[in-house]
Amino acid sequence: MWRNAFWVLALGIIAAYLFFFALGAFGFAEVLPLSLVVAALAVAWAIHAWLQGRTGSDTRDPRLVRARERRGF
Repeated sequence: MWRNAFWVLALGIIAAYLFFFALGAFGFAEVLPLSLVVAALAVAWAIHAWLQGRTGSDTRDPRLVRARERRGF
């Protein structure tokens, strides 16, 4: 639960930084330490998303999967 909350929060921080950067609220060099932290967070999130997709961690209920396959969907 806490891991998922961390990754959602990380994605929110990345999105907020990009939003304000796109608005022109600050320049990359003006907030260089923050920019480096957000860049590292974005790389970590991308690696996390890639690994999640690779492992295929399927958390769907097997009963629902069987029911869907039985119906032909």
